[in-house]
Amino acid sequence: MKEIPRELDWVKARNACSLSVMFETLKKEVEEDINKSNELREGQMGKFTFHKKPNDFTVFWDAASSRELIVFYLKESTIEVESGDGKKILEVGITLNDAGECKFRVKDKDEELESWQFRKRVLEKFIFGPLSR
Repeated sequence: MKEIPRELDWVKARNACSLSVMFETLKKEVEEDINKSNELREGQMGKFTFHKKPNDFTVFWDAASSRELIVFYLKESTIEVESGDGKKILEVGITLNDAGECKFRVKDKDEELESWQFRKRVLEKFIFGPLSR
């Protein structure tokens, strides 16, 4: 566990740890993940595409045999991720933890996530399954 700082300008840190800032960072990182996945898949069937709007972004899987998607929504107090059929995959808020770090917090659970952990939970099966695409 990280050490708790003796002093922290928590007001400034919490202001920087806003849902909108975290959402914009997440949007960029997911786009990078998708681009990297496409680079690694070069020459294989199908491709991931990315479409962004101010309050949501979508990752599409396009192949001759299927089209799937995942949507990330910026809500009033959370970020919600849904599959193409509207099934909720994950919902997170944000928190400034006792170590002064801005983290995603899984809704209704006492669990903090780094950005890569959040992205992995949402995208791993989408990118690497079924049949490893």
